[in-house]
Amino acid sequence: MYSTDRSKRTTPKPNLRTVHDRKRPGESSAVHRYERVLAQLNDRDENYDRAGAVFAAIGAGNLAHRPLYTSGYVLSELATLTLRKADHAAAIEALDRVGSSPDVTVLHPDAAAFADARRAFERYDDHQISFVDHTTGVLARAHDIEHVFAFDGDFRTLGFTVVPVDTDEP
Repeated sequence: MYSTDRSKRTTPKPNLRTVHDRKRPGESSAVHRYERVLAQLNDRDENYDRAGAVFAAIGAGNLAHRPLYTSGYVLSELATLTLRKADHAAAIEALDRVGSSPDVTVLHPDAAAFADARRAFERYDDHQISFVDHTTGVLARAHDIEHVFAFDGDFRTLGFTVVPVDTDEP
Protein backbone atom coordinates (compact mmCIF):
# COMPACT_ATOMS: atom_id res chain seq x y z
CA MET A 1 0.00 0.00 0.00
CA TYR A 2 1.19 3.50 -0.65
CA SER A 3 0.10 6.64 1.16
CA THR A 4 0.41 9.99 -0.53
CA ASP A 5 -1.18 12.17 2.17
CA ARG A 6 0.72 11.88 5.42
CA SER A 7 -1.06 14.91 6.92
CA LYS A 8 -3.97 12.61 7.81
CA ARG A 9 -1.73 10.08 9.57
CA THR A 10 -1.85 9.91 13.33
CA THR A 11 0.43 8.41 15.91
CA PRO A 12 0.62 4.65 15.32
CA LYS A 13 -1.67 2.45 17.40
CA PRO A 14 0.03 0.22 20.00
CA ASN A 15 -0.54 -2.90 17.87
CA LEU A 16 1.44 -1.40 14.99
CA ARG A 17 5.15 -2.13 14.56
CA THR A 18 6.49 1.10 13.10
CA VAL A 19 9.68 0.87 11.08
CA HIS A 20 11.19 3.47 8.75
CA ASP A 21 8.10 5.64 8.79
CA ARG A 22 9.94 8.54 7.20
CA LYS A 23 9.66 9.31 3.55
CA ARG A 24 11.29 11.78 1.25
CA PRO A 25 9.27 14.43 -0.59
CA GLY A 26 7.27 12.85 -3.39
CA GLU A 27 7.40 9.37 -1.88
CA SER A 28 4.36 7.29 -1.12
CA SER A 29 4.01 4.21 1.06
CA ALA A 30 3.29 0.70 -0.18
CA VAL A 31 1.52 -2.44 0.92
CA HIS A 32 3.82 -5.33 0.42
CA ARG A 33 1.73 -8.28 -0.78
CA TYR A 34 2.97 -11.82 -0.72
CA GLU A 35 3.33 -12.03 -4.52
CA ARG A 36 6.71 -10.32 -4.35
CA VAL A 37 8.18 -12.76 -1.85
CA LEU A 38 6.60 -15.78 -3.54
CA ALA A 39 7.84 -14.62 -6.91
CA GLN A 40 11.34 -14.16 -5.55
CA LEU A 41 11.29 -17.57 -3.87
CA ASN A 42 10.17 -19.18 -7.11
CA ASP A 43 12.16 -17.93 -10.09
CA ARG A 44 9.78 -19.81 -12.41
CA ASP A 45 6.92 -17.49 -11.40
CA GLU A 46 5.78 -15.31 -14.30
CA ASN A 47 6.05 -12.21 -12.08
CA TYR A 48 9.50 -13.00 -10.68
CA ASP A 49 11.48 -10.53 -12.78
CA ARG A 50 8.98 -7.70 -12.49
CA ALA A 51 8.52 -8.14 -8.73
CA GLY A 52 12.27 -8.08 -8.21
CA ALA A 53 12.70 -5.05 -10.47
CA VAL A 54 9.99 -3.05 -8.68
CA PHE A 55 11.39 -3.71 -5.22
CA ALA A 56 14.98 -3.18 -6.35
CA ALA A 57 13.92 0.22 -7.75
CA ILE A 58 12.11 1.07 -4.51
CA GLY A 59 15.16 0.04 -2.48
CA ALA A 60 17.44 2.15 -4.67
CA GLY A 61 15.17 5.16 -4.25
CA ASN A 62 14.16 5.20 -7.92
CA LEU A 63 10.47 4.66 -7.17
CA ALA A 64 8.66 6.75 -4.58
CA HIS A 65 6.81 3.98 -2.77
CA ARG A 66 7.70 4.24 0.89
CA PRO A 67 7.11 3.46 3.63
CA LEU A 68 6.16 -0.16 2.97
CA TYR A 69 3.32 -1.87 4.85
CA THR A 70 1.93 -5.37 5.06
CA SER A 71 -0.42 -7.06 7.49
CA GLY A 72 -0.30 -10.03 9.80
CA TYR A 73 -3.00 -11.61 7.61
CA VAL A 74 -0.88 -11.20 4.49
CA LEU A 75 2.06 -12.77 6.32
CA SER A 76 -0.18 -15.67 7.31
CA GLU A 77 -1.20 -16.10 3.68
CA LEU A 78 2.44 -15.83 2.64
CA ALA A 79 3.51 -18.58 5.04
CA THR A 80 0.68 -20.89 3.99
CA LEU A 81 1.20 -20.45 0.25
CA THR A 82 4.97 -20.75 0.54
CA LEU A 83 4.57 -23.92 2.58
CA ARG A 84 2.33 -25.38 -0.15
CA LYS A 85 4.45 -24.21 -3.11
CA ALA A 86 7.83 -24.96 -1.55
CA ASP A 87 8.38 -26.32 1.95
CA HIS A 88 8.47 -25.38 5.63
CA ALA A 89 11.99 -23.96 5.48
CA ALA A 90 11.03 -21.67 2.60
CA ALA A 91 7.96 -20.49 4.52
CA ILE A 92 10.11 -19.62 7.54
CA GLU A 93 12.60 -17.86 5.26
CA ALA A 94 9.82 -15.79 3.67
CA LEU A 95 8.42 -14.76 7.06
CA ASP A 96 11.91 -13.90 8.29
CA ARG A 97 12.71 -11.85 5.17
CA VAL A 98 9.62 -9.71 5.57
CA GLY A 99 9.54 -9.63 9.37
CA SER A 100 13.19 -8.63 9.74
CA SER A 101 13.12 -5.95 7.07
CA PRO A 102 13.71 -2.48 8.49
CA ASP A 103 11.62 -1.12 5.60
CA VAL A 104 8.33 -2.94 6.33
CA THR A 105 5.66 -2.04 8.88
CA VAL A 106 3.30 -4.85 9.84
CA LEU A 107 -0.29 -3.70 10.44
CA HIS A 108 -2.82 -5.65 12.53
CA PRO A 109 -6.58 -5.04 12.40
CA ASP A 110 -8.35 -4.15 15.60
CA ALA A 111 -11.94 -5.27 16.24
CA ALA A 112 -13.42 -2.32 14.32
CA ALA A 113 -11.21 -2.93 11.28
CA PHE A 114 -12.10 -6.63 11.35
CA ALA A 115 -15.81 -5.74 11.41
CA ASP A 116 -15.32 -3.29 8.52
CA ALA A 117 -13.53 -5.98 6.52
CA ARG A 118 -16.33 -8.44 7.22
CA ARG A 119 -18.93 -5.94 5.98
CA ALA A 120 -16.88 -5.25 2.84
CA PHE A 121 -16.50 -8.99 2.23
CA GLU A 122 -20.28 -9.36 2.46
CA ARG A 123 -20.93 -6.33 0.25
CA TYR A 124 -18.73 -7.64 -2.59
CA ASP A 125 -20.67 -10.91 -2.87
CA ASP A 126 -20.49 -10.77 -6.66
CA HIS A 127 -16.65 -10.85 -6.62
CA GLN A 128 -14.15 -13.50 -5.56
CA ILE A 129 -12.07 -11.11 -3.44
CA SER A 130 -10.49 -12.79 -0.43
CA PHE A 131 -11.17 -11.75 3.14
CA VAL A 132 -7.43 -11.04 3.48
CA ASP A 133 -7.64 -8.58 0.58
CA HIS A 134 -10.68 -6.89 2.13
CA THR A 135 -8.82 -6.61 5.44
CA THR A 136 -5.82 -5.17 3.60
CA GLY A 137 -8.13 -2.64 1.93
CA VAL A 138 -9.60 -1.57 5.26
CA LEU A 139 -6.13 -1.18 6.80
CA ALA A 140 -4.94 0.74 3.74
CA ARG A 141 -7.80 3.22 3.96
CA ALA A 142 -7.26 3.66 7.70
CA HIS A 143 -3.65 4.66 6.98
CA ASP A 144 -4.39 6.83 3.91
CA ILE A 145 -2.72 4.32 1.60
CA GLU A 146 -3.70 4.51 -2.06
CA HIS A 147 -1.41 2.02 -3.85
CA VAL A 148 -1.15 -1.74 -3.38
CA PHE A 149 1.55 -4.00 -4.78
CA ALA A 150 -0.22 -6.94 -6.43
CA PHE A 151 -0.48 -8.77 -9.71
CA ASP A 152 -4.24 -9.27 -9.72
CA GLY A 153 -7.08 -6.78 -10.14
CA ASP A 154 -8.85 -7.28 -6.81
CA PHE A 155 -7.44 -4.12 -5.29
CA ARG A 156 -8.39 -2.11 -8.36
CA THR A 157 -11.96 -3.32 -7.77
CA LEU A 158 -11.64 -2.04 -4.20
CA GLY A 159 -10.57 1.39 -5.46
CA PHE A 160 -6.78 1.22 -5.14
CA THR A 161 -4.01 1.78 -7.66
CA VAL A 162 -2.28 -1.53 -8.32
CA VAL A 163 1.52 -1.39 -8.51
CA PRO A 164 3.18 -2.22 -10.89
CA VAL A 165 0.33 -2.96 -13.32
CA ASP A 166 -1.57 0.36 -13.12
CA THR A 167 1.59 2.43 -12.75
CA ASP A 168 3.55 0.66 -15.49
CA GLU A 169 6.62 0.51 -13.28
CA PRO A 170 9.61 -1.66 -14.17
